[in-house]
Amino acid sequence: MAIPSEAQMKTILCGLLVMAVAAHAAPALQASESERQREEHTRLFFEKELKNTTPIYRGWARLYLNKDLKEANADIRAAYADILKETGKGAAEMTPEIAGDDDVKWQMRNWVRIYFEFGPGKGPRNGRLEPETLRLIENLFWNYACNRSHWVRTTRPATDIFGTENHEMMHYGNVLMALQALKELPDYRDRALPEDGRTVREHLDAWNRYYKEHFVARARFGDQAELFADYWKYTMPEIFNMRDLAEDPVLRQRADMFLDVLWTDWTIGQLNGMRGGCRTRIYQDSKETSDSSADRTSDDAWLRMSRIVRDQNGWWNTTYHPHPIRGEPRVLAMTGYRLPDLVEELAGDAQGRGEYVYVARRLSKQCAMPAAAAPIRKPNSPWVPFDVTDTRMLSCEFCTPDYVMGVLLIDPLLKLGNSHTEKDLDECYPALTSQNQYYALQFATGVEARVVPQCVGLGNGKTYLQQQAIQHKNIQIVQRNKNGKQTGPMRIYFAKGMKDRLQERDGWFFLEEGNAFLAVKAFSRADASACPTSWDNEFWLQPQDPDAPVVFVAGRKPKFRTLGEFMTYVGKLAVRTEGNRFTVAGADTDGAQCALTLLTDLSGIPEVNGKPVNFTPAKLYDSPYLDSEYGSGIVTIKKSVRQHVLDFTKTDGAVNE
Repeated sequence: MAIPSEAQMKTILCGLLVMAVAAHAAPALQASESERQREEHTRLFFEKELKNTTPIYRGWARLYLNKDLKEANADIRAAYADILKETGKGAAEMTPEIAGDDDVKWQMRNWVRIYFEFGPGKGPRNGRLEPETLRLIENLFWNYACNRSHWVRTTRPATDIFGTENHEMMHYGNVLMALQALKELPDYRDRALPEDGRTVREHLDAWNRYYKEHFVARARFGDQAELFADYWKYTMPEIFNMRDLAEDPVLRQRADMFLDVLWTDWTIGQLNGMRGGCRTRIYQDSKETSDSSADRTSDDAWLRMSRIVRDQNGWWNTTYHPHPIRGEPRVLAMTGYRLPDLVEELAGDAQGRGEYVYVARRLSKQCAMPAAAAPIRKPNSPWVPFDVTDTRMLSCEFCTPDYVMGVLLIDPLLKLGNSHTEKDLDECYPALTSQNQYYALQFATGVEARVVPQCVGLGNGKTYLQQQAIQHKNIQIVQRNKNGKQTGPMRIYFAKGMKDRLQERDGWFFLEEGNAFLAVKAFSRADASACPTSWDNEFWLQPQDPDAPVVFVAGRKPKFRTLGEFMTYVGKLAVRTEGNRFTVAGADTDGAQCALTLLTDLSGIPEVNGKPVNFTPAKLYDSPYLDSEYGSGIVTIKKSVRQHVLDFTKTDGAVNE
């Protein structure tokens, strides 16, 4: 072969250099195009919002689009006037009591975003608020801080919660941003807050310290007490606001990293944007033919938020709730946060994720505390001091491309207790983590395709500590927790159309759903025979015994080529009762032998292969894609050889790829 000349070599090298530069630039160009598309979708969303009849949202849209700024400012001032009229019952002036009312607190994310995006500053949209509009918002911020900024809260552990998780983030995340707005203003910077006489700057510095530690503490001990609850539509916007708008660079970076952890935690347990496995605070409906299990799709907070964050499914043409407290779509539409590339790939590639077990420790157990030691004492207001050494709850999920199934593992010996600060606090599961626990087997065939064991809610559709359960990979046992509160009989929800496709054999109900199979059977506690069942309607199957243990077994194709093969596999499982011990034994989906045991009288901790559940494993997150040693503050997101390491222990909030 002829050796190329010097001139030919230069041509070849230049060509290779051009190819290399193009290859390097391609992701940036692709990202740039993606951002242009997102910007256009955001514009379309706010164009649609121009027709919103809620003044604050209509004004927000006009400000974003830089249209009719006179009318936009009038809209924002009208929203302020509505607070005085509705919450203040016609008051002439804003007061701390009006600004601190829950009705106002729930909409503060809107005021924060509007002020920092369109008020003072040097950004592309700043300067669109008129002086009078600014004056009113700043007055609102001052009165809000006077009512809501409790210095003592900044001195308490970030893993404690006053009220509930979403309320606390609304309380204090908005206090931080309100104080940031006031800190340099001549009319406010030297004022002392009435509760303790400290200045705006002192309170702001305290909240900055608190929230920087808040995100570190959650990275060390767990990211969610309200586990994938719909209430995150109220929690998430406050974090986005801090991430985008806080002046402290370390706070912004830690908020950004915390969002990476949150969204990865959600990502690896979802199919098509719908989280499977287990959640808390998922309300039941009062309808005879349905409940939140059936209506989960239309207003599932995480599904809706994910579509905005990931710029999917025509979110910009979706109709959102017009009430002033529901500002989350507008905040999410404007955030600069993006899922890391690695997390975005995981979210969209269930096939590539394959089969895996995901176990995580969840903040759940409340410490005992004398009422007098609670830092903030208000009648009927819960204070939850979480035990970070013994969280006493695990989420256990088996994730596959065709289904996700999971349960919360709890200690049946630990009871539901009191968290109200006018009484001594018990060592217990508080209402916050025990309310409306939700276990779902979510199929990949659609966001509405699920099967859910769920007890009847006896009080306004709510239950507390409703079930005990055990799971190993594709086999699960669930039973009503008779020690729960407002917890009626056990029943099993099947999504619309599934009842007609079920095949019954030996008391098992078999379902073929896409590339997955499921078997469900209620058992007698006395002799492990089939417990009789009846249908309440087309959705709900109810065992005759309200405390019957219910077994769920799942499988996939091509492991089982036909439903008949899956039936044969299920038929080989050995189910036995020995006194209070109910056991299912046999091969798991990988062929390994296992035995799952529930103590049906709730006298002991559930077991796998004769060993009680270990509630203090070494890992906070234990999966192939999200991994962290408990207490370390270092979280690793990974896929194949790629890693995204989030080190919350460094003062610069380091992220290493």
